[in-house]
Amino acid sequence: MPQPFLREVADHIYRHHANGDVVLVFPNRRSVFFFRKYLSEMIDRPVLMPESFTINELFSRITGYIVPETLPLLFRLYDAYQQVFENHAETIDEFVAWGETLLHDFDDTDKYLVDAGQLFCNLTDIKEIEQLFQPEEDPYQGIRAFWKHLISARNSDEKEMFLAFWNKLHPLYQRFRENISAEGIAYEGMNSREAIGKLKTSGMATFLPGHYCFIGFNALNACERELFRILKAEGKASFYWDADPWYIENTWHEAGFFLRKNRKEFPSPDDFILHSNFVASRPEVQVTGLP
Repeated sequence: MPQPFLREVADHIYRHHANGDVVLVFPNRRSVFFFRKYLSEMIDRPVLMPESFTINELFSRITGYIVPETLPLLFRLYDAYQQVFENHAETIDEFVAWGETLLHDFDDTDKYLVDAGQLFCNLTDIKEIEQLFQPEEDPYQGIRAFWKHLISARNSDEKEMFLAFWNKLHPLYQRFRENISAEGIAYEGMNSREAIGKLKTSGMATFLPGHYCFIGFNALNACERELFRILKAEGKASFYWDADPWYIENTWHEAGFFLRKNRKEFPSPDDFILHSNFVASRPEVQVTGLP
């Protein structure tokens, strides 16, 4: 019977790194728990348990930032919002309705290493958009139509308020980051971006001594991919992908889209062979509709 993915990884790491000379990195805390469980079942003598982190904990290890829950960050975002918008700021009740979406947008901006100044600029010239985006099949047609309609509209109060808000998104982004950085905290995207910046300016050895094993990742954001590239270039990383041949070898199968790309750029150790097989061990599933 095929073994669980994390058990197979635990077996490989135990055979090659029984002295605990590696750092294990997982996408979430649940994976850490099960990996330790499988590894403990194999141990028959005293060994050093390798350090285990989630990817966000590893970024925090580099930056020194604490990443709090969403609610404390939302209140701090509102404080920055009041500082930037002053007398035009909405009440906290009105802000909460869309503030979490804005926090999520800031998070994605940093996780994907986007230039925030360009992203939050005031797109008042439709020609500029046409120069930036010229694919054969234009996915930005709706955006262009929206801005063209907005720019050609009469000078209404709504239009002026919208453009004023859009113009202040970048100052708000900067003020928010400055405020929470002074407190020693960050949201996930900011934490990731700052970590990559430190690795590039101060060097990997300053923050990440040792060898790192990245286990069970799938879709990677730009910060994660950059971290993988930095460590791979130094020969300080191994990668373990939970990839079954059933969807990896079938290029039409969307479940393997990111994994095919990742395994090509960050291959697993040559002697790590995943034995699970969905075709051989496919369970029977009964689907029942409920009102």
